[in-house]
Amino acid sequence: EAGRGLYAITQRMLSQEAEARDYMNALSGFHIGHLKLGAVGPFHVTEMVSAFHDRYPKIELSVATGNSQDLLERLLEFQVDVAVLTNSGQDPRVYELPYSRHEIVAFLRRDHPLAKKRSLSINDFADQQLVLRENGSMTRQAFDDAAAEAGVSPARVIEIGSREAIWLAVRNGLGVGVVSDAEFIPHKDLTTRRINDADIFTIDHVVCLHERRESHLIKAFLTVVRDLLAAKANGKSP
Repeated sequence: EAGRGLYAITQRMLSQEAEARDYMNALSGFHIGHLKLGAVGPFHVTEMVSAFHDRYPKIELSVATGNSQDLLERLLEFQVDVAVLTNSGQDPRVYELPYSRHEIVAFLRRDHPLAKKRSLSINDFADQQLVLRENGSMTRQAFDDAAAEAGVSPARVIEIGSREAIWLAVRNGLGVGVVSDAEFIPHKDLTTRRINDADIFTIDHVVCLHERRESHLIKAFLTVVRDLLAAKANGKSP
């Protein structure tokens, strides 16, 4: 217990040392620095990274990926500076900036019996074999919540810990998958179907620790994100 407490203190000390360097760096125009990002998938963070790099080309960026639960833990342990999470959990230690909303859709092989329908009902998933992310994935959680509310139980769930592997599993006929509509990767053998009687969606949030919100590099990244949101609201390309 003493070791865990000391670890938390030293992590904060290291973070503050980095913030001190960021402060001095900011005074000279951000000529050096390293911003550590976390994201639930490449789609969710790529445009932010691109916009930030255009504005601060000398800042080094690294991106770690994982599910929302895992990335929140990394954020709280100062392993990442900013994270892009799905359906963030209102943790009082975390500052959240809502970024985008995405509908959850089913995807399946074109020769699957359900592909004959133009859209699906949540009840269509009863007795189906599903290919889903692990617990901790907010896409999985959103679908599970909708299915439970409708009293629907699939015949079997195959858990796979990456979107790419799920995509391959569905393409190879292992079952039906669910995915954010923006993340689906088209393929000639695959198709998507909306779920017409259940409002299943996720909301991406850009998050950081409240205590680090004024850190110069983090603040600069949040400013870039707000500028992207403003451009979208005005109908302009990011």
